[in-house]
Amino acid sequence: MLTYEVLSKPGGRDVNEDAVGVRLADRGGLFVLADGLGSYGYGDVAASYTVRHLLQAYRPQSPSSAQRFLIDSIQEIQAGLHCLQQETMRYRSIRTTLAAAHLQDGQLTLAHAGDSRIYLFGKHRAIWRTTDHSVPQMLALSGQIRESQIAHHPDRSRLLNALGGDTENLKIDLTIQMADSWQAMLLCSDGFWEYVPQGQMQRTLRYSHSCGEWLAQMEKSALKNGRRSVMDNYSAIAVWFRTDEPKISSL
Repeated sequence: MLTYEVLSKPGGRDVNEDAVGVRLADRGGLFVLADGLGSYGYGDVAASYTVRHLLQAYRPQSPSSAQRFLIDSIQEIQAGLHCLQQETMRYRSIRTTLAAAHLQDGQLTLAHAGDSRIYLFGKHRAIWRTTDHSVPQMLALSGQIRESQIAHHPDRSRLLNALGGDTENLKIDLTIQMADSWQAMLLCSDGFWEYVPQGQMQRTLRYSHSCGEWLAQMEKSALKNGRRSVMDNYSAIAVWFRTDEPKISSL
């Protein structure tokens, strides 16, 4: 059985530049989250365009076709964002992150760019997450800082990859996850995971009785941890599956 809950709020900002969306189908669905880059202006346009395009293009795909669907759709989005940039001067630098999960017949095909994350959980613990396309993440991978320091690193907003940027340098990470025996998934923007550490995600998952309760408890943690700062927009999609350990294979 699959259940999900969606959250997207402006935090301490005037405009919510995050966008989220879900389309369910028989034995699967599509979950999409995008975080427009506010430093460029009109990030909400890029984020909403990205989510809307993917949801409109979505049709239930066989597991073998899901990767092609995501690649083709992302290429169309990239071209569409470039058209918007050329047609409207105020949109000339719009960018957005992307976290997308296509579920069909027990297989998850995941795509991401930027620092919006996808987490997978089995037996109440995080077993996998996407790798941010950011300067702090690269520093962590090279051993110069700890993973726990990424959230509040001074260069955390410096992304190395996003939709709407140079197509030649665009990098989309694609991963296949066999979802036949696992518990939960979380897609979230950086405004969410910045204030909800992975350990807190795990603890609230362990003691929650529903997907909605899990997301609500994580939001409480975000608001508590971010109360002394001007919080960014924060968004998340929480999805519950089964509770055994998953099998994982990356492309």
